[in-house]
Amino acid sequence: MYAEFNGYLKMEASVDYWGDVLIDDAEKALFNFTNEDWSTLKSELFNKNSEWLERCASLMGDIVEIQALEVLVELLPHSDPEVREVAIDSVRSLLSLGLDGRKYLTEIKSAVSNMKGSDVISSSTLDLVNIAISKMENDKLAW
Repeated sequence: MYAEFNGYLKMEASVDYWGDVLIDDAEKALFNFTNEDWSTLKSELFNKNSEWLERCASLMGDIVEIQALEVLVELLPHSDPEVREVAIDSVRSLLSLGLDGRKYLTEIKSAVSNMKGSDVISSSTLDLVNIAISKMENDKLAW
């Protein structure tokens, strides 16, 4: 499945074609990932260009799996601010969908702190991530 997923993400296409067709095909492939596919994705991440990474990060926000969060955490410190923006927005999405991200609280908090004042990332996105972080921290205390 990884090869199919990779093919969709690296395909040169207009924004409209990506948004209307390819994103659905890539998401279907992603939903069928095995543990081996996830491992391959993680090992290949930093061999990809920014456009591929942005597409990948945007898809991760709909996959309520810890592996998706792990991929996003890897992308949070990326040098390209657009990749970071899409990654933090997808982290927000996963946390709002109830994915337990407590294992990655330190990395997520650090990324939010580093992104404050960014021209690329909206303060409302960061505020929503901070709300999710606070909830996870409160849940952690309850354990």
